[in-house]
Amino acid sequence: SEKQKGGKVIGGHDLRKELEARGGNVSAKVLDHLVDYPQMWPESWKKDAQGNTIYVFFWDDIFRFSDGSLCVRYGCWVAGKVVSDDRWLGRDWYRGRPSASLAS
Repeated sequence: SEKQKGGKVIGGHDLRKELEARGGNVSAKVLDHLVDYPQMWPESWKKDAQGNTIYVFFWDDIFRFSDGSLCVRYGCWVAGKVVSDDRWLGRDWYRGRPSASLAS
């Protein structure tokens, strides 16, 4: 999102609405496949130009915690493997949290 660039942040629920309207989001099933086949994780998704870990989010599937909070799954490259986790949508999102989407 443009609202994540230049040091800006966007709330997770606002980002979800923006990404749903745009479409082309990628399913967490792709993440599951990448966990099983880490050699397919793109080099460009491992670290940014400053050497920071990139957390790639798979917005096509939104999940609900047992307390009712919404979350989205993400993957990142750690110690030679793909690690899968989730992030609560109630948090702020900045440039280091890109979404996986289909190429236009």
